[in-house]
Amino acid sequence: MSLGDYVRYLRAMKGGPDFLAIQEGTGVPTYTTREIEQRYRRVGENDEDLQKLAEYFGVPFEELTWRREKWRKLLSEALYSAQAQNRPIRLVLRDGPAFEGRVLWWDLGATELELSSEGGRWVVQRHAVDDWMLI
Repeated sequence: MSLGDYVRYLRAMKGGPDFLAIQEGTGVPTYTTREIEQRYRRVGENDEDLQKLAEYFGVPFEELTWRREKWRKLLSEALYSAQAQNRPIRLVLRDGPAFEGRVLWWDLGATELELSSEGGRWVVQRHAVDDWMLI
């Protein structure tokens, strides 16, 4: 899950504060939080802002920093490569389970895997994917 998707998730779990409320609670400018949520590339370069956001949302600082390297376009690239090369991919979901299989199709919202272990098919929404790797 990208940093932006995770911040959006944290915001929802906190009751949906708007960007102004977050700025008032953290000192992080509204445009910074908005950019983090809306960009499809690497964002969140300022560790001080991420530390403030981590404290505001009550999560470890590291939960935000490692997600900088998992921006949305990288997941698209991984799904594209897995499908083009007919290689399996492993998708780890935010709540723990992992699925391995071949990509049957993907778009900006979801992907369908033909599972390696059971031989069945599984549709996974992209916002639930916490981590991934080509196998």
